[in-house]
Amino acid sequence: MKKFYLFLFILTALFATNLSVAQNSVAFLFKADSSTITNNRCIIDTPHTNSKDMVYPIFTHNYNPGGAPAGLYVNQVQGLYYHANTWRIFNQNLSAFTPNSAYNVLVPSADMLSWEHEATNANISFNQTEIDHPAINGDSNAVVLVSHMWKGKYSDKVIGVFYKHSTNKWNIFFEEGTQTPMEENLKFNVVIAKNKPNYKAMQVKANVSNTVGHIMKIDHPDLNANPDAFVFVTQNYNVGGGTGKYNNHNIGVYYNGVNWTVYNEDFAPIPEGAGFNLIFFHNKNISISENRLNDNEVKIFPNPVEANSKVTLRLENSTLGHVNVKLYDMSGVCVLNTLLESNSNSLNAEFSIPELNRGIYVVQVENNGRVGTQKLYIR
Repeated sequence: MKKFYLFLFILTALFATNLSVAQNSVAFLFKADSSTITNNRCIIDTPHTNSKDMVYPIFTHNYNPGGAPAGLYVNQVQGLYYHANTWRIFNQNLSAFTPNSAYNVLVPSADMLSWEHEATNANISFNQTEIDHPAINGDSNAVVLVSHMWKGKYSDKVIGVFYKHSTNKWNIFFEEGTQTPMEENLKFNVVIAKNKPNYKAMQVKANVSNTVGHIMKIDHPDLNANPDAFVFVTQNYNVGGGTGKYNNHNIGVYYNGVNWTVYNEDFAPIPEGAGFNLIFFHNKNISISENRLNDNEVKIFPNPVEANSKVTLRLENSTLGHVNVKLYDMSGVCVLNTLLESNSNSLNAEFSIPELNRGIYVVQVENNGRVGTQKLYIR
């Protein structure tokens, strides 16, 4: 089974897939398959991580790479470890690794700060371990991301970060609460991101306008309508050093056709006030993907169109079988989901637009695993 790796810069033509550049840091999409999975772990086999034990990668589960119409949930606490010259993602509870699950992986370098943090008796208090670093001490708005790092000790606990006002320092903590003590000798990879031309670092908070149930929408112009972005997230108990809120649930990210979102893997509602630290890469204009339909392949007309009328979808280089068409409003709600049938290598078919308000919508087209989008204007 083929591995999918999306690299920030081209090593050779063999690796020309999704690209994004952020100085020396590397972000890519890794998809597990039968050739890389053994029991509870999966080997990340890339030139950016192989034989590099002195880097401090982090990762985030990506439900549907490229905005695919279907994805996979992964509701296990996971971590990273290095062995036999390769990095691996593993399930802390030793359960079988999920085939075909996908992960955004970040290998930080000179444009970010990164290191390995160890929980010790000297820095542990209740359910937390203090990060003491001059780059973030006293800065409640710092963007701190962490991943579990295994060096002989498992921890099946959901983690996050928070800013402690009494010490003016950041901490890693267990989301279960203060009744669950932080354990000595646990290790974590820590990444501190500052905004650079090709990536954005920010803190966000769940509220009534951006959160529905277990999903929080991220609204940013460089992410909206950008399914090929690389998004990384760590829970932040008290965004901006404000009021805290626990969210003891595994989280992931997915693209809903318009916006990227953070979600709870177990469908538990995200509480109002829950916070997250985010890094994402500005790769709108340089993405290349063998699983993407480009603008020349997906055409919608007439455009603009009247509500309650018909439009024609023209899909060049289609494959035989179903073509799934979804229409999303700008809040990310799917307002139309229909199947068309392709009988040749060039689909030309009509579908009806329901009675909708005037505005901008996004048409998502999926055919044989390839996904593309186009904006549609309803007047």
